[in-house]
Parts: sequence; structure tokens; C-alpha cells
Amino acid sequence: MKTYFSEIIPKLQNYSHKLDEIALLANQHWILFDENSEQKIVYIFRDNNELIISTNGSVEKGSWDYLGNNSLLIEQSENSILFNHGFFNEKVLFLKVDGKNEYVILINEYKIQKEIKSLNEIYSLLKSKNEIKKTKNEESDNTLYLVLFFLVIIIVTIIISLKLR
Repeated sequence: MKTYFSEIIPKLQNYSHKLDEIALLANQHWILFDENSEQKIVYIFRDNNELIISTNGSVEKGSWDYLGNNSLLIEQSENSILFNHGFFNEKVLFLKVDGKNEYVILINEYKIQKEIKSLNEIYSLLKSKNEIKKTKNEESDNTLYLVLFFLVIIIVTIIISLKLR
């Protein structure tokens, strides 16, 4: 697996699912992102902890295991790698190589439905998703302020009407 260093991942963790949400991980086609390769490498995490790795259609089997504490062990042929949670949603999975400041990037083939060719495209995808959340949060804040404003007006009106009696 090719790994990438990224400084943005820690900033996105508030928007991330945890690795223990196995239903988001399992039985999905996760494409390994490598902007320097023409190969299509797909990881399929099966419910029974079997890992299917397809490289341009040629299949290798391995295994995976969620170890708790947001750690994932991936074993393939003669290689085992321990990963930690980086960022995880239904579209993108960033796994941090344990003990290094490097990330493996996996993209959900069916959720994205387009070929991602650069880190900038991934960044744009994450930024747009987070901007939507930010906008929704701002709308919620604005609604709350509006409700509070009207409550204050109603209370002031009641106080004034009571004093006029």
C-alpha cells in the first residue's frame, strides 16, 4: 500500500465516524488512492474478517481485524500492517500507519461514482461535505437566535401589559 502524509486529517476528525462502525466499512469496494499508479486496487472487507484485494481483477485474499481503540490490522500474503483511525465516512477512509505520520487513502467506489485522480479532488470532496455541515449548523444557530429574540419580545410585551393594568 502506498501511503500519504497529510496535515488536514486531524482537523477533520470531528466530522469522522469511528472505525468500530463496521457496517460502513464491510462489504464495500474501497479503491486504494495512488495518484502515481494506473492500477486499480480494490479492498473489500468482508463480514467474516476476510479481505479481498483485487489488483486490476487479479485477486489476493488476506484478512482484517478491528482491534478496538480505533485500530485496524490488515494482513495480506506475508505483510501485516497496523493502522489507526485517521478519518472515516461513507465515501473516504484515511488510515494512519501506526507509528508514522502517513496515511493510506481508500475511496468508496459506489459512493463517489467517479474516478478521483488527485489529492486536491479528495480535499475538495472533504471540504464540500464539511461546508454543508457547517452551513446546517449555522442555520440551526440562526434559528435558535430568532426563537430567543421572539421570546424576549413576548416577555417584554407581557411585562409592559402587566404594568399598564
